[in-house]
Amino acid sequence: MAKACRIATLNKAAISTALIANFRDFQDAINLLDAIVTHNTEDCVNLTVPILTHSELIQELEILS
Repeated sequence: MAKACRIATLNKAAISTALIANFRDFQDAINLLDAIVTHNTEDCVNLTVPILTHSELIQELEILS
């Protein structure tokens, strides 16, 4: 899985970059991701990227391989 996925770092530098990016919405600047993987999808509402559970990610990776 580590070869197929990159883990995004959300730290002070990433937040600072998002704040100065030319996006109308801060959330859109942060969400430059292919997907978010979480065990609690209910906390991820109104996002512009797919929200996957761990099981869904594994299924997606199996389809791609």
